[in-house]
Amino acid sequence: MNSTKKKALIKDLSNRINFTSKLSRAISTRRWFVEKIIDYFESQGLPDSGIETETKKFIKEATKTVRAKRNIKIKIRLPSRITGNKTRKDKAKTINRKRRDQIIYGALAMHPKLNEPSHSDFLDFIIERRYRGVFRMDYYVNPNYQGYFRYPKRCSPTSGYQVNTDARGHWDPYNINGRTYFELENPTGTNDPATAIEKLFKKYRKADRCDGNLLDCSRVLAIVLMDTLREAKHENKLLKKIGSKRVRNIGIYHPFPFGTNTYFLDDKTSEALFERLIVPVKDLQIGDHVYIYNHGLYKKFHAGASWQGEHSLVYLFGNKNYKSSSGYLFGGHGKEGTLYKFYTDFLKELKTSVSRAYKIGKIYLQYRQSGDTSLPSSVMQKGSATLNGVTYDLYQYNNVFKYKNYKAKKKRAKQPPWKSETGFLIVQSRSTNQFFLVTEKKISDTSGGKVTNSIRFKSAISSPLPDASTNYNPTNWGVIYEQRIVEEKTDKSLELKLIEKNWKLFQETNGRIHIHQLEINDLFENPFLGHNAGGSETLIVNRPRVNFDAIYQTFLKNNGAF
Repeated sequence: MNSTKKKALIKDLSNRINFTSKLSRAISTRRWFVEKIIDYFESQGLPDSGIETETKKFIKEATKTVRAKRNIKIKIRLPSRITGNKTRKDKAKTINRKRRDQIIYGALAMHPKLNEPSHSDFLDFIIERRYRGVFRMDYYVNPNYQGYFRYPKRCSPTSGYQVNTDARGHWDPYNINGRTYFELENPTGTNDPATAIEKLFKKYRKADRCDGNLLDCSRVLAIVLMDTLREAKHENKLLKKIGSKRVRNIGIYHPFPFGTNTYFLDDKTSEALFERLIVPVKDLQIGDHVYIYNHGLYKKFHAGASWQGEHSLVYLFGNKNYKSSSGYLFGGHGKEGTLYKFYTDFLKELKTSVSRAYKIGKIYLQYRQSGDTSLPSSVMQKGSATLNGVTYDLYQYNNVFKYKNYKAKKKRAKQPPWKSETGFLIVQSRSTNQFFLVTEKKISDTSGGKVTNSIRFKSAISSPLPDASTNYNPTNWGVIYEQRIVEEKTDKSLELKLIEKNWKLFQETNGRIHIHQLEINDLFENPFLGHNAGGSETLIVNRPRVNFDAIYQTFLKNNGAF
């Protein structure tokens, strides 16, 4: 089918009357669904007339299936904070109705064979798992103040990871490379896996927070995905089978492991219950696990800060444009919203950091351009130090400087107010065109031979030139950050690659140096784990495995899945 005819057919069949009312405003979802079904029948070698006939028939049958199965029954209910408030309850009812319809339409679009009567139970198992995952994340994990899950710092600055006191008899902690994880104790014996998982979902009051779960977003996401398997018809039968497959196969680990891990989410055998795929962003499904990155500059400016990224589940399709304020809705441990909202929350903080780096870099580069003569000794002190075994030149500035504070409320002027700061320390490489802005502010602070949280400035000119005016021309310099690309290797393991990027802070117009400021669209450069790893806009997801092989179907039935 040629593109013109296909486009016309998509437009015709995407009419809202062909779908349930919950997709009445979701034109992008309807068009996506129709296109997936056209592609499916096209792949079977049908002529154009056959594609049109079968697509129309399938849409009608799919909508009938959605109406029949939309009241997805899962084994958990809304918590009392929702059911006890009529407004919240009505809102949850509306959202979940839309969510359930989108889950079923999505499953049928990706795997049309699920609409065959012989696969009805399998379809139920898949959609119930997806629904349970987002239900847990939306109403139990979030908001964190409920007390089911907290970050370790909510107890004390030195707290490590732990499961709650009720669950500790079921989950044994262990350490890999300084990181704490948990395995299910005796998974095939007297321990009841379903009970052990349920005990993780116990609420602890603020006063008792140090007795509750203290876990980061990766471990909480692993718990939520593990919990979805309890939608099996005979949950303990299935969970014990999973526990028998490998040591530590049921556990609380990182959901996107790097290197060799052996647990249920990383199962590469023919009996795997999850699959890790590289998919186009447009094919995201509700309940998919994705990792959302903050921009690489955030990590450089705010090393150790809380939001380097977020392990999340897809909550709703939105308009299927991940850059839109009305796009996909995501939810992780303590953070919910569109990607646009996530980035907007941090943009002011990042712009303030860029403004500060620009002002400091400009002061230093202009000083060096002048042959180190533009500032008096009372303002500028020089020194040297051996840091981590390498000798650097040190430049201590004691002057007051100002930069724009985008985090502060604007007053009458449209521009953000200025923020004042006194002093900074630059560590200059002797052999390469790089210098570092460090946390320390005085040369004497480096007496221990180390510096912390350095922001690296690098020139496009690799080696220092004797001509200071050219060598320290600001337009050659920028702040270095890393773009993280994760690719899936042939053995299905993940490999993290760091690509060095240079944010060109300084721009010149008509002989005047000005700032290259960060804007919202810049944050969408590399938002997802694996983004662009597959070519176009793609990302890596964990999702319930769909496989129609007779052996796999028998495995599921014999072990209590449905």
